[in-house]
Amino acid sequence: MRPISALLAGRIPALVALFAAGAGVACDEPTKPDNQGVYSLSILLPSPQLRPGFMMQAVVETFDKEGNLLVDRTVKWRSLTPATLEVTDDGRLHALAPGQGRLHVSVGSVSLDTTLALVNPRIASLMLGLDTVRIFLPAGSVQLTAAARDAEGVAVLRPALVWESSAARIASISTNGRVTAEAAGMAMAIVHADAIADTTYVLVEAPFSPNAPRITGSLPVIALPGQRLVVNGERFAASPSENTVRLDGIAIPVVAASAQQITLALPPASQFACVSTGPVTLQVSTPLGIGVGLVQLQVAPQRTLALGQSIVSTGGLESRCVELLAPEGRYLITLQNGARSLGAGTKAFTLGGAGGPASGAALASVASSPTLTSYAARTAGAPRTSAFERTARRARAHAELLGKNIEMGRVNESTSRTRTPALARSAALELPAVGTIHPIRVPNLDAANICGSFFAIRARAVVVTPRLIILEDTASVVDGKPTLYRTMDDLYTAIGAEFDNIVWPVLQTFGNPLVMDSRLDGNGRVVLVFTPRMNQLLGGALLAATTTCDLRQPIVHPASNVGEFVYAQVPTSAAAGSARGTRARWMSEIRGTIAHEMKHVVSYTERIVRNLPLEEDWLEEATARHAEELFARAIYGTAQLANRGYEASLTCEVHISDLISRCPGKPRAMLPHFEALWDFLDASTARSPLGPTTTNDVSYYGSAWALTRWALDHSGIPEQAFFQALTLSGATGIANLEARSNRAWADMIAEWSLAMVADDIAGVSPEMPSQTFRSWNLRSIYEGLCADLGPCLDPLTVPVIYPRPYPVQPIAARPGAFTLEFPSVVAGGFAVVNLKGGGGAVPRQLIALRGYRGAPLPADARFSILRVQ
Repeated sequence: MRPISALLAGRIPALVALFAAGAGVACDEPTKPDNQGVYSLSILLPSPQLRPGFMMQAVVETFDKEGNLLVDRTVKWRSLTPATLEVTDDGRLHALAPGQGRLHVSVGSVSLDTTLALVNPRIASLMLGLDTVRIFLPAGSVQLTAAARDAEGVAVLRPALVWESSAARIASISTNGRVTAEAAGMAMAIVHADAIADTTYVLVEAPFSPNAPRITGSLPVIALPGQRLVVNGERFAASPSENTVRLDGIAIPVVAASAQQITLALPPASQFACVSTGPVTLQVSTPLGIGVGLVQLQVAPQRTLALGQSIVSTGGLESRCVELLAPEGRYLITLQNGARSLGAGTKAFTLGGAGGPASGAALASVASSPTLTSYAARTAGAPRTSAFERTARRARAHAELLGKNIEMGRVNESTSRTRTPALARSAALELPAVGTIHPIRVPNLDAANICGSFFAIRARAVVVTPRLIILEDTASVVDGKPTLYRTMDDLYTAIGAEFDNIVWPVLQTFGNPLVMDSRLDGNGRVVLVFTPRMNQLLGGALLAATTTCDLRQPIVHPASNVGEFVYAQVPTSAAAGSARGTRARWMSEIRGTIAHEMKHVVSYTERIVRNLPLEEDWLEEATARHAEELFARAIYGTAQLANRGYEASLTCEVHISDLISRCPGKPRAMLPHFEALWDFLDASTARSPLGPTTTNDVSYYGSAWALTRWALDHSGIPEQAFFQALTLSGATGIANLEARSNRAWADMIAEWSLAMVADDIAGVSPEMPSQTFRSWNLRSIYEGLCADLGPCLDPLTVPVIYPRPYPVQPIAARPGAFTLEFPSVVAGGFAVVNLKGGGGAVPRQLIALRGYRGAPLPADARFSILRVQ
């Protein structure tokens, strides 16, 4: 036990200080005599928490009604939680166990309670008292104990331990570490604390009996699940029912018996534990004793993988158990949570390996899964105003608005089913002449009800093309700052021409943006409103936005303009160059955003006009990102499946300062996709394509795009047919994507995860094309980003946005015995393991997926394996 802390030497500002009026004493009531003149109390503690096994000194201050400090009052001390906290008469507090300690002090009828946390430090070492224990059938047991110590070697009192048996069918273990014999064989007792573990071997043996059965051999030589096994020997019971048999701890039916031979009907492999091929214990019990022998058993499917070959989860035995033959080389293994909803919660599982025979599946060498790498950690020293963070801020604001739109869409669905299908035109924008001024309502995107609040502006018709109307806010001054009103006509004209020639065909890939036009303004065009109001709304995070408000009448949504509207920011500086706020920078950023937002218009109108539910957030965002991708391909002249690399795609987007000299006219379109995909792949156990897993997570903008791009590229369906089917389907989310790609969700995650971790690895050509990302060369892209925005070319680069040439960080494992724990994998997420070895030292490598620390394996957990070296 550590020394008691020094007594308090006066009031310490950081101490816990609590006050209370005397129990039953009114403010204007005289203090009772037994209260010693005390009206209120204060408890002072050196810390709000105390380590079990340690002590601290508490001090009570007493005050009269006027708040004057009183001295030499007799205080009574009492613990309200004596199981966890001991309190002496002079106020010394002794923590007995982790948990919560409650302290009660009183002077007469004046009392006060306080609570402190009783917290152990992180455990640095853990040791079981025995290396091996022997217990005997039937039901023999032994109590295990573990010593836990902190980083300084001080014992940790009553640590939180988790006990696990590697083979509970052979030796079970209770929550407090008592091991009990279940069947003959060997298991490992494992104790976990924090991120470390220790193990001990448990040998379960049969007591000697001269009349016990004796096993001399079996046929076939290697027992296979689902087949018959003939066991030879002596002193078996003549009746099948009098022989109780366990093979590797699994109960086995006896179908025939004599004194010298029994015939067993082995159950299917799914009922056996995943163990290496080799000898396991066969236990035969009769009324006269227990006999034990060894039988060769093969449970795991055996596979030999050549370079580029793989095992992909299908839901069968190979999804949890496989034995690699001649496993020298390098294998990438992904472990997926195939749950269909983030609401299903995270799943925990363990990947184990064994390099040879291991009765009881004795696995060792515990490791932990990687922690989430935060943006702040990746960009230490980088200003928060970096381009990367600005993109993330835009995505977060966009996600917030999308959620509001979908919520309003649900209102739309309910009202559309009770109203006449067609909408009467009201205050709609008819086909304007260039130069005319029109009243427009800009939705208040900062409001909780974006359709009920708006800003009234006047807007000039600048451009009218066969497909588009561009309106410019006529305000020449906003918040005391001049705007660029009437100086942007040349750029608006260029945007109008690009919209008709490039963006409009992109939008038709998904559907018809004007499918509701006859019910709205009937002008045969979509409307793009440029206003400095958008530079202010949502903190200026959104370059552009659309809402479902405009697809209803103002009587339903007061903010409605009754048409297909997108609202966009304007540049704020007339200066030359490409700094933020300039015309050149704005022109680079706004064009792909227009394609993105107009795609939302397509989705909203196509679904609302058909009384279909709006698409789920993640898939709606994925397809809007595809609109940006198709726009970029049209600008750069790139086709689908081109496996485009860094130099041919992102160079101009990264070198934004070279917009004028190096990359004139090139838009920002694809960099946000790969930024968000990096964040997903950087921590793929904690992030998901199905939506955000934390408040600030926008990685799904990249992973959901990558998932749908992968599904499309391997579907064999033309892009337009694929995207239009997604848009017009009555299904949403996963069910919609499954129907389009003709793949089950769990199968998609299994194959896509391999494609994400192994895409374009040098020297590897996957036998299965579905394990590639066919339209984009991810390794080239991230190596280029690391070279330009990281240390790959210059170790002194600041800020470091991309700290390595590829975002995936596999956990390393070597052939033989290992255990890797993954305590939290979100739905749609996956872990990655790099299994690498050589020299043929391990002739067979067992790969086994099992539950976390003795828990059952979740139904949605699977693994896939690809040989890459």
